[in-house]
Amino acid sequence: MAEKVSMAMDWRQADRKVIIACGLCGLFALLLFVLQAIFGILSAGFPVVVNLLKMVAFSLAAVLCWHNTRNPEILSGLSVWQAIAAAMICYVLGDTTTMACRSLWKTQSTVALSEVIYGESYLFLAIGLFQAVLSRQITLTVW
Repeated sequence: MAEKVSMAMDWRQADRKVIIACGLCGLFALLLFVLQAIFGILSAGFPVVVNLLKMVAFSLAAVLCWHNTRNPEILSGLSVWQAIAAAMICYVLGDTTTMACRSLWKTQSTVALSEVIYGESYLFLAIGLFQAVLSRQITLTVW
């Protein structure tokens, strides 16, 4: 029993660290946005920095979802969190592909490989959410 309690405490501490890291990424992006809006600095590198911060936040969210698959106290199933983690990873890969196409290869296309990867992320997210909802046997009534 003591192992389960210590394991739960470890997960909560990891959750807090991830939340703090995502919050710091968001605050840094907000600071950059305010500096860009007020002073006009960082005009060339601003989109790249914001995309990198967004990719870090989504990567941390994927890690947090993957950690939820190993936590025995999570009520939803293992496949729910695996699907959501796969969605977050696909979203990061889509952002990476978009940034590489725009920054490195200087291409501006309307349909690219990243759109397919974004589509996969939405598909995985929908699968995870449907698994979470449909496994609960929820009955909705009209009031």
